[in-house]
Amino acid sequence: MNVLSLFDGMSCGQIALKELGINVNKYYASEIDLDAISICNYNFKDTIQLGDIRNISYKDGCINSDYGCLYVGDIDLLIGGSPCQNLSFIGNRKGMQTKEGVEVTSLDKYIYLKDSGFEFHGQSYLFWEYVRLKKEINPKRFLLENVKMSNKWMNVFNDIMGVNAIYINSNVVTFASRPRLYWTDIVGSDFEIQDRNILLKDNIDNEQPWREVIPSFYKKWGGMERIKKGVNWVGNDKLNCLTTKLCHPNQYLFNEDYSKMRMLTIDEARRMQTIPSWYKHDIITKTAFEKCLGTNMSEVTTARL
Repeated sequence: MNVLSLFDGMSCGQIALKELGINVNKYYASEIDLDAISICNYNFKDTIQLGDIRNISYKDGCINSDYGCLYVGDIDLLIGGSPCQNLSFIGNRKGMQTKEGVEVTSLDKYIYLKDSGFEFHGQSYLFWEYVRLKKEINPKRFLLENVKMSNKWMNVFNDIMGVNAIYINSNVVTFASRPRLYWTDIVGSDFEIQDRNILLKDNIDNEQPWREVIPSFYKKWGGMERIKKGVNWVGNDKLNCLTTKLCHPNQYLFNEDYSKMRMLTIDEARRMQTIPSWYKHDIITKTAFEKCLGTNMSEVTTARL
């Protein structure tokens, strides 16, 4: 099986395929983050990196990319998790548009604006690069992931992808909330994952030291009531959705009376993203790995294709 992964990140697509025991002939990856590329290549040495998705094209079985022309033949599986910041309810919600505010709601319109030299707001517009390559490649199967978004933009995705979004919160297979949408022709829209009842209390390191919470912490982050609503505490069944920085206030873990707290360990963060222990990350810094964990396409792992 030949796989093309767009927005490959730390290559969680390969993690999922390996965990499932699916044999991969060639795995082509489009990614620009150097830390993510480094850790991917460290764990999967046969990965064929292609560079920036905007510079990739496909014709007659050949891929042209930042690294030249490469004959690849048919692509059996196209996967990707396009950037979500402009679509997320906790982002700026500007959607896919140019810097002048022109909304992009079709591939033809995107190509016209791109060829005309327009610049785009944020990164979520890169969804259209996934769509462009899907059309050029015509893969046997596809999978696209993104965040929960407004009905307006979800319907755009539905129309373009030709299938309705499947909603899955990854908390059914891990001890953290991560609500996401999937578009795929691998399974039907009625696809569901059985809740495995994986809880926080069974997956935290109880030997980790706590530290006293100083009063200014509560004031800085909006007071005790806001803290209680937004942070993790040991009585939760599930943790908050992982961010790109474990030092973010809603990532701290508090004790029963909120008088003590600690940061999540990198191993706890790895487990909550369903990254297996065999996946090595010690060639990049802890901070870089935190970013990879928070932005990676681990939904491909949790969805189990």
